Amino acid sequence: MQRIQSEIPQREEEIRRADKVVGELKELRSTWERLVGDREQQIANGEQLARMTKFRAESADRVAALRLESKRTIWERDGLEISRARLDAQLDLLQNDGTVAGHYLRLAWHLMKSGIIWGLAIYGAGCLAFFFGGSVCQR
Repeated sequence: MQRIQSEIPQREEEIRRADKVVGELKELRSTWERLVGDREQQIANGEQLARMTKFRAESADRVAALRLESKRTIWERDGLEISRARLDAQLDLLQNDGTVAGHYLRLAWHLMKSGIIWGLAIYGAGCLAFFFGGSVCQR
């Protein structure tokens, strides 16, 4: 993560320098320079301009990739911290309770409590109907 954070400013500085060189090379491409200037120097300037433009594009792509990698690394770190906090809470619960069986009983109750409550309610309603109204199926 630290490598990524330190590489981004370096690449941004390279982009600024490439922009400066590209600007200077474009200033040299005047009409007067084309008519009476040194042809070999004009060709060299054109090649340098193409190289610097390509270099700038590659550096910009690398900065974008580094920023994306940085975001992903931060997201992964945050996810791991959340998972660790959840595991720490479960560990504290186990340590405070002292038994693994107690932990699993609480977990089972948490998962099945609504079904157990509904089952008991239906059973109780059936018992009440039997005692106060006879059979539920009577006419």
